[in-house]
Amino acid sequence: MQSGLLSRDWFATASPEDVKVQLLNGADPDSTDPDGRTGLHHAAAEGLQLPVMILLDAGAAQKPDNYGWAPLHCAAAAEGRPGAIIPLLLEGGSVGSVTGSGITALHFAAMHGTVSSIEILLGAGADPAAIDGACRTPLTIAAEAGHDGARELIARRLAEIHVLQGLARAARELPEPGQ
Repeated sequence: MQSGLLSRDWFATASPEDVKVQLLNGADPDSTDPDGRTGLHHAAAEGLQLPVMILLDAGAAQKPDNYGWAPLHCAAAAEGRPGAIIPLLLEGGSVGSVTGSGITALHFAAMHGTVSSIEILLGAGADPAAIDGACRTPLTIAAEAGHDGARELIARRLAEIHVLQGLARAARELPEPGQ
């Protein structure tokens, strides 16, 4: 088992002050565990907004782990604690980043049914029609997992996009003024 900044178990019980102490004592915010996960991954997976902000302020990079999971992917699944998503996005995390199997943070949130995370990701421009390596969209993942709230939210956004695309198409077909 890893200790300190490299352990998700540690972050589950650590306070923001504990994170600061670790960093002041020389902990490297970018050191990785055997899976390539950093403290930022672990804090994000626990949905810990303040520790994520502290790590980002200490220069932690939002690099993917050995499986292609960025801290944003981890934050997207933090049940009932979406607060880590916002600082990650504000500091350069991309809603469009994908794992080696094409999974976005929105796919991951749909898989876990984290509606609040889905709302934030969609608001930040996540593509609800993104297709992963298994040809699944966030909508199909939410439906397969039985996450009705997530499915309804994603379906509503897809419908909004469809309506907007139809309006844009109709606007392009309008004659120019004076014609």
